[in-house]
Amino acid sequence: MSRPSELIDRKYVQVVALVLEDSQGHVLLTRRQHGKHLAGFWEFPGGKVEAEESLTDALQRELKEELDYIPRKAIHLISVSHQYPEKHVEIHFFHCIDDQALTTPMEQQTMQWVHKSTLTNIKLPPANLAVIECL
Repeated sequence: MSRPSELIDRKYVQVVALVLEDSQGHVLLTRRQHGKHLAGFWEFPGGKVEAEESLTDALQRELKEELDYIPRKAIHLISVSHQYPEKHVEIHFFHCIDDQALTTPMEQQTMQWVHKSTLTNIKLPPANLAVIECL
């Protein structure tokens, strides 16, 4: 069992992510790059919330940086807290349906559109699994 001081020392990260969906039920996933935490896993695009930044501002900034895309009418879907061995993450998932979404992988990350019914067959980080139930 962890000592209380060990829990305090662990890194806490607040993250936003977007479930970008088209009207046919396909969602956009990006692949975590080599050298990053959980490299090779597929995930919903997003990133870390900066100090003094609102969740919606962080979402817009991250999606612009990663995909050159600004979500329209994104609504909060679910927040998930997950403890990894090296860090504690709190992910705030947003959802947006957009059939006109034009995305560009600004960080040379691999992207794919998949039908949400196939998400259970894709290697997603454990913290992302709760969002599948919401879809």
